[in-house]
Amino acid sequence: MKQISMKKYLLSLLVASSCLSLGSCDKWLTVTPDTEMSADETFKTELGIKDALAGVYVLMKDGGLYGANLSYSYIDNMASLWDVTASSIEEGFHLHQYSRVTGQVDQIYGKLYNAIANVNNILKYIELNKDVIKTPGLYDAIRGECFALRAYLHFDLMRLFGPIPSLPEGAGAKLSYMKSVTSSIQMPVSFEEYRVAINQDITEAEKYLSNDPIRQYSIEALRTPTEFAQIKELDDFFANRTVKMNYYAVHALKARVAVWYGDKELAYEAATEVINAKNENGTAKFDISGIRKALLDKSDNLLVCEQIFGLFDYNLSDKFTQYFSNANLYKGANSTNIKTTLFGNTGKDIRELNQWELKTLGDASTRYTTNKYKASGMNRQIPMIRLSELYLIAIECGPTSQAQLLYNKFLEVRSLDARPVFKNEVDLRKEILLQFRKEFYAEGQLFYLYKRYNSPRVDILFANPSLLPNYILPLPITEIKK
Repeated sequence: MKQISMKKYLLSLLVASSCLSLGSCDKWLTVTPDTEMSADETFKTELGIKDALAGVYVLMKDGGLYGANLSYSYIDNMASLWDVTASSIEEGFHLHQYSRVTGQVDQIYGKLYNAIANVNNILKYIELNKDVIKTPGLYDAIRGECFALRAYLHFDLMRLFGPIPSLPEGAGAKLSYMKSVTSSIQMPVSFEEYRVAINQDITEAEKYLSNDPIRQYSIEALRTPTEFAQIKELDDFFANRTVKMNYYAVHALKARVAVWYGDKELAYEAATEVINAKNENGTAKFDISGIRKALLDKSDNLLVCEQIFGLFDYNLSDKFTQYFSNANLYKGANSTNIKTTLFGNTGKDIRELNQWELKTLGDASTRYTTNKYKASGMNRQIPMIRLSELYLIAIECGPTSQAQLLYNKFLEVRSLDARPVFKNEVDLRKEILLQFRKEFYAEGQLFYLYKRYNSPRVDILFANPSLLPNYILPLPITEIKK
């Protein structure tokens, strides 16, 4: 029943009137609901408000956003991770020749703001119809998730279209920070105002999610139907909290934002809060050692066990077939590039041994590709933030002694020997890059690290010799004219 209701919502109320049809949009940010009557009716019930929020997550897992282009497809072409065909869209992204792919870039921009508009519509109507929410804790949880999602989406807009953070502010376009659904043109704000707005939304999310059940109950209890059913006081909205922007996902996002803007102290503090989070019985809330079992018994290629936040996609098997079983995304005709160039032929790194496989196509040609997205049971979550990223943030930003301890643990659970992480700033960055490349292949995070470091071509593994790194995607032409 819930799926039917959510689909009905999506058909009647995708909030982005003129921008859903990207070709007919005069101004990308003049966003209003299609029908005010539909919105009024949808938000008159608690179920309607829940479904509206579910609709935002559906928008995010669309193939034009995190369902492909911002996880393993276009954005990983921008990080030079896949082989590409000459004169293709993928080659345009691969070479950072964005003038060749303006339609695809514009679509990403529009879809991110579309999702934000839907979030803002929920925030608007949840206040107008606050009295219809009867379930204890639900009002705070929905508001908290909305503020968190608004920050998450705006931050990715900044990471894609904004300036390189280590360069002067002027080296990149300014963006609009949308806090309401409006028919008026929203002017861009300064980089500092944008940063402040992201952090304000994170602070609001923290406040409203302070009583998130994920803090009290184990992830397994909230994920397993039989265990969840025993928690009588919780509405089913609170099941499977890691497929929502939960309390710890907000702190993970805070760490990601802080390291982007160079606030190492805050980044370390936020990252370690999640790393050190405990259940009531003293066990780790998120356990980095779970990777060993997950990969060795092939039960969890996507490392759902490490995901702080992921998007549940029931159709992930279809996407795996489209992109990976058919080897449309691949690196090399054999294992050499990955095993030798990426992993260094360790012969023991569990990522090297278990997350890649050779595919033989109908014409008997072969391609080497990842099996990360091979769905297994309920492990169908597109990774948005994983625990290993927080380890690497804390290693980069923390005190030397603590950084080394964290790095030793990170390497140990990946079956690697300990090694010095912090000789100097240059070596530290090399080590972080080394692990990011191995860890987040096909997860859409490496491009952002290259941008944050303003990496030259020589530091971009598998880069085409003709690549001229350009880490700032162009705004749609209508936005430039503002």
